[in-house]
Amino acid sequence: MRLRLSGWIILFILVFASCSGEPPAVLEVYHEILIEEDRSSSLRYETLSLFVHVEDPDGIEDIESVYCIADDPEVYVCLDSSSWRKVEREGEVWLGNGSIVMPDRSDFPRADYRILVIDANGERAEGSFSITTERIPKEELVFPHLQIDGSHITITGGYTRNILSGYGADGLLLGTAVVGGGSISIEEAFPAAEVRERIRSIYIQAEAEKKGYSLRSGPYDF
Repeated sequence: MRLRLSGWIILFILVFASCSGEPPAVLEVYHEILIEEDRSSSLRYETLSLFVHVEDPDGIEDIESVYCIADDPEVYVCLDSSSWRKVEREGEVWLGNGSIVMPDRSDFPRADYRILVIDANGERAEGSFSITTERIPKEELVFPHLQIDGSHITITGGYTRNILSGYGADGLLLGTAVVGGGSISIEEAFPAAEVRERIRSIYIQAEAEKKGYSLRSGPYDF
């Protein structure tokens, strides 16, 4: 009887331990302000690219939400598996979104921001970052642009380093390419045929002359 009781106690301890969970960890926060030129609406506005390097002893799938919060002025952004992009690189896992915008397309407040990561057990981890970049009059900016002619892309704007991003019909990112200026074939930019066949629109991004900003223009139908 004692042996049987001890077995139940051990089983209870094991089950309790497996359900209790361990807290996640925020290892690093990457953020960048992009100024977007939306060719479909002719608007220019700021977007925030935000990715959080996270770990969770219970598995990354245990993480339920990532919050970005500023207290003064008040900003509240919540990302979950339906709105974040999961990036795995050299054993690291980053969760985030590259196109966060203010509800009215206004500039992001220059402020200190808190990152809050919460898992399925309610355990949490925190991080932080600050947006301090100088605001630039958007009408003064020179954006990179594309001209797509069949299988060739011509890049203008005078930037020596540009990033092309190809998106599918569902809006999901399919691939990126770092290119210079001038003309390039679509095969050079996106060598994988299965990626090229699914691309429906392309965005181009370049770093502004004043550090801390990137300029992005699109979509360009493909």
